[in-house]
Amino acid sequence: MAGFAHIRCSLDLQQLEVFKGGAMAIVPTIINALLLVVIFKLSDSFRRRFEQKPASKGFHLWEMGAEEAEDDIAAIGISFSSVVVLRYAFTKQMANVLGLELPVVDHAMYAKIAIGCATLIFALISILILVCLTKFRSPKKGQGYERAQEGQEAEGRFAIVEDSQRRDYLTRWILIASSTFATAASWCGLYASKWFLYGIEIKEDEHTNPNSCISRVVLALLVSFGSFVM
Repeated sequence: MAGFAHIRCSLDLQQLEVFKGGAMAIVPTIINALLLVVIFKLSDSFRRRFEQKPASKGFHLWEMGAEEAEDDIAAIGISFSSVVVLRYAFTKQMANVLGLELPVVDHAMYAKIAIGCATLIFALISILILVCLTKFRSPKKGQGYERAQEGQEAEGRFAIVEDSQRRDYLTRWILIASSTFATAASWCGLYASKWFLYGIEIKEDEHTNPNSCISRVVLALLVSFGSFVM
């Protein structure tokens, strides 16, 4: 819910006249991303205040759950609002607060191809980030944290994780960046499918609506089948 609230916040800001056109459309996304950086850091500091030595199983479960939730919020919120700006760059049509492009138009073929290419580019960037992180990270760094996440216990308690072994805040945001690009690739793939499908449908029925229930069902089936094949 927090992730979608973050999306709505970005889309609301994008409707303001100051952000509604040109390069300024990306500013709300940047502002909200920086806000998440600050909030997550405060949340991390708050959890550290309740840390015990040696660290207990309950604390690790709390920390893992909180970080996973925060990471999902960032990936969903930042990726969608970024893709809204990307769609605007390709079509010159800004989505409304619901993320819909109204009035409905059949976008140019170059826009459909461009957002399809963005799907592949974002997916490759996501993979590249993980490859680079794995290559340049010290082999021993974070091993204690990973052991704790895997739930390996010693004498009925989680293994003690020192501060120096924990995943640092920068590394965490590098992983969030990878997840954000992967999620953005999913959004781009969804809209590429939607635009191509609408281009086919409108040739058969000029009154078709890509936002109708039946069109969304067909789109969901198409995307699901395509994902299965890939």
